[in-house]
Amino acid sequence: MEVRGSERDEAMSHTDDKPLSKQSARQLARRAALDAQAKMRAQRVEREKRLSARGVEVMVALAQRDELVRRCEQRAGEALHQMTAVEGAGPGPGTVERVDDRRPCRVRHARGGLRPVPG
Repeated sequence: MEVRGSERDEAMSHTDDKPLSKQSARQLARRAALDAQAKMRAQRVEREKRLSARGVEVMVALAQRDELVRRCEQRAGEALHQMTAVEGAGPGPGTVERVDDRRPCRVRHARGGLRPVPG
């Protein structure tokens, strides 16, 4: 518990004149405890504000990442469509065999074609 300067001065002035009564000592101790609790509460509120702000930053960054991924998958889906449907290229050397099984489906879905495969 932290006793504020004025309370400490008040307590000392009582010791110079006469000892504090039990009631006065209790009141000073209670005030010091309440002040310490108020200070701790204020610190917790400030910490919660900081954490909340960081949480917003995290969510914004993740949303930006998701949008970027969505755009990239859409471009890849369009390129895959051009390779397969327009150019007539099938799985073979230099085409889609280098792409794992889930990726073409996911990028086709991003283009508006097939449903994505879970996973």
